[in-house]
Amino acid sequence: MKSLNGIKIFFFLSILFLNACSISPTLKKEVPIIPVAQKTQMNVALLVPESTRSLMTSEVLSGPCISVHVEPTPFGVIFEETAVDTFAQVFDKVSLIRNMPPPAGYDAVIEATMSSIGRKGSCPISPSEYYVVKGNMRLIDVGGREIWRAPRDSQRSDFHMQRVFGMDAFTQEFGRRMSVSIATLLKEWAIDLTRWPELQKYARKQESPERVAFREPAPVQTDRLPPTRRDAFAVVIGIDYKGRQEIPTLGFASLDAQKVYDTLTDPRYGGVPKENAVLLLNEKATRNEIVGALRRIKTWDGFVYVYYSGHGAPKTKGDKFTDAFLVPHDVVVTDPEAMEETAIKVSYLQELVDASNAKGVMVALDACFSGGGKSIVPKGGKPLVGMMVASDLMKPKGEGRLVITSSAVNQQSWEDESELKGGIFSHYLLEGMRGKAGKNVWVKADELADYVSDNVPKAARRLKGIDQTPQMLGKGDFSVSRNWERAKVMDVEIARGKLKDAFERGIITAEQLSKAMDEMKSPKKSKTFEAYLEGKIDEKKFGELY
Repeated sequence: MKSLNGIKIFFFLSILFLNACSISPTLKKEVPIIPVAQKTQMNVALLVPESTRSLMTSEVLSGPCISVHVEPTPFGVIFEETAVDTFAQVFDKVSLIRNMPPPAGYDAVIEATMSSIGRKGSCPISPSEYYVVKGNMRLIDVGGREIWRAPRDSQRSDFHMQRVFGMDAFTQEFGRRMSVSIATLLKEWAIDLTRWPELQKYARKQESPERVAFREPAPVQTDRLPPTRRDAFAVVIGIDYKGRQEIPTLGFASLDAQKVYDTLTDPRYGGVPKENAVLLLNEKATRNEIVGALRRIKTWDGFVYVYYSGHGAPKTKGDKFTDAFLVPHDVVVTDPEAMEETAIKVSYLQELVDASNAKGVMVALDACFSGGGKSIVPKGGKPLVGMMVASDLMKPKGEGRLVITSSAVNQQSWEDESELKGGIFSHYLLEGMRGKAGKNVWVKADELADYVSDNVPKAARRLKGIDQTPQMLGKGDFSVSRNWERAKVMDVEIARGKLKDAFERGIITAEQLSKAMDEMKSPKKSKTFEAYLEGKIDEKKFGELY
């Protein structure tokens, strides 16, 4: 009897101890064993979005006998590391990349996302405790086209164990269970992928002579990157509406948004610090989240870039077009009144832009508001087809305010799945941001608008046989992104760093280094030197020719 009472007291004290404390789980990567007879002959890049890599667990675990606060823990990092080791058992080579497209040397890309981690069980010290990891995974080609998607988007891991007493034992077990849950999800994805009958067929296609170079390792990035722009802020939104039966699904909205985000946050191009950038994709792009991100436009005193890819919707009164809506993922479209309460008015966005303290604001909307294409109409609403409507959607006030829309108000905005594999407007916006729109080191907002305006109508007519005419509203004589290829030639510090790296690694001689340093002072450079700085020839070739 005394022994039994002692156990009860120990159990009771343990509960009080856990109720009073916070825990910091001990993480240890758990690598699952994938049952494959032979690896698939492919070089695969692994892309884990920043939203997953930065995912932290911070929650209150509660039950009838316990309440424990879990300190923020970087489970996103464990997910990424485990994913590399898991898929390395399936393919010849798996390497991490940070943005699309991947460098030369890859046959396909695995895009793996972990959206959430949750706990199931009545009590954290219960033997029936388990954790649910949710996410999605797909295989895409180097151009971003989806090849295969995992048939499951969540996995539950069950555990059976003895009760754990004491904080140290509890935190270790908690971390282990969470890590195993992540490994279990990745294992199921990997097994599903290996069972896909088309995988080997796709791999064999990559063995054609013109793809032999893809077996070579990706080139080493030796460019010295410029510092980030601390005064820049970005909001990037992309919504495909998958799972919303009453709303037409889009094929590339979230992928386009990811590309824009990657370009804006790449030090070579946009240079926006990631802590100053908000990315909202699909289910995360709710009305509250979007409005919360957009509100920062008013108080930011540097430069602001807003990109939206998704559906728009017209607001009409009688036969008049009075406003328009951006359509979040959780919008209600049962009637026009519900739409107005759950969508985001374009006029509200204009109010934020007009009231902003920013030195420059650029808004790019890859949506339309006609009731067709990348646009919807709530039940009982009217499309703009046949209506006389104003040409301007937004009219920004003052200098340094530019809005670029993908089409005129009464036109449709299109995606192209055959050639561009994305929104037509977004494709040329990205091209312009990566340097094609600018003649100098920096791409100005006005130059970007001109580039989009020149190219989108021609592409829409060629690819779709329709008219799509982007609209430029306001003025934007401020920088959006860097023309990196041009910057490497014109920026002396970048050139010096590149040469110094080549010399230190023994690729060029001291004499060649001295000659190049002298040539940098000349306004006219040799073709070999410019080709090297622009990345058209590698260091080895430069050393041979220079």
